[in-house]
Amino acid sequence: MNERTIYDLAWREGQAKPALEIRIDELPDEYQGTWHDPVFAFTKDWVTEKAFGKTATLWQWGGMSVNPIPGAEPGWSEFIIAFGVPQTYLHGLARHLVKKFGGKARITEHVTAQTNDGWAAFCHIEEGRVWREIGPHEWKTEGRS
Repeated sequence: MNERTIYDLAWREGQAKPALEIRIDELPDEYQGTWHDPVFAFTKDWVTEKAFGKTATLWQWGGMSVNPIPGAEPGWSEFIIAFGVPQTYLHGLARHLVKKFGGKARITEHVTAQTNDGWAAFCHIEEGRVWREIGPHEWKTEGRS
């Protein structure tokens, strides 16, 4: 089964979470429009390496940012928060993206998760698989992680 409907995403309203910021305006050309790909690749490897069998969801929200990222000007950023994974996952993802994106990613702040703020789920882990959203409540995986 490579596609399925998922309604039960990991989320805890009002919980403060570290946010991984990606300065979209300044990504290397090869990642313009495809910045999710290294997130999915890292996540799939992490799930396999850790034999992670729990349910987790990554959420994103975009906005203008003036947070200090070395060598970056203020600009558009996407922020990632994660529910259901240990904090070591987000720190590992941050290290991975710093290398991929030439330093234009880092954990810059903590945010309070509020559904009214417009957070959107884009990556879900369930049954040892990493799922990518392809439409409202519709998810696809490339197979077993």
